Amino acid sequence: NISNWFFGGPAGQGTLARLAVMHGLLAFMAFGVLALHYYAKQAIAVAPKRTVSLHPYYTSHHFVAAAVFVLLFAVLVFYAPHLGENPLNAVAANPLVVPTVVTPPWYLLPVSAFSTMFPGAKGGIIGVIAAFAVLFAVPWLDRSPKDASPGLFYKFLVVVLGLDVFALGCTTADGPSLINSILTTVFIGWYFLHFLVLTPLATARESK
Repeated sequence: NISNWFFGGPAGQGTLARLAVMHGLLAFMAFGVLALHYYAKQAIAVAPKRTVSLHPYYTSHHFVAAAVFVLLFAVLVFYAPHLGENPLNAVAANPLVVPTVVTPPWYLLPVSAFSTMFPGAKGGIIGVIAAFAVLFAVPWLDRSPKDASPGLFYKFLVVVLGLDVFALGCTTADGPSLINSILTTVFIGWYFLHFLVLTPLATARESK
């Protein structure tokens, strides 16, 4: 079934190792997508008068971004290595006791919320796949002309989407309750409304 396909076999001692391998594989896949994006941009012919030299423009541009990332990464590693970590991780494991509430890492809180869209383990997988599928569908949902910059209204919608995802993570971290369940449903509904309805309408309106 789909759970065996997703986890690589029945749940057991090897499940965690398989998920760790998948975690690393996703990183290499992300680098592969970036490489394809780079070569795709190189394949597009650019007018000679619009070309920009690699050095010093692009090298300095990427160096500043890398320096900021390294600085923030070093601060987190050396001064706040356990930032956002669940306090239960510091408790010795007991195979006879199951935590009443399992809170995922902060960067997986919105994903965990999407896994509650449908009941059951298969429903959770379908919800997560649907959340990422709409992201891949954005090039077809976007009705703006090629090389056109997004308008002010669509930028506002993107900011609202960011706040919606942030609030979705906050409600998930707060724990299960009736109010949080209602808010989670509203935030998930807005997430799909943004991509499936508002994005085509807003970009089509701004392209006129």
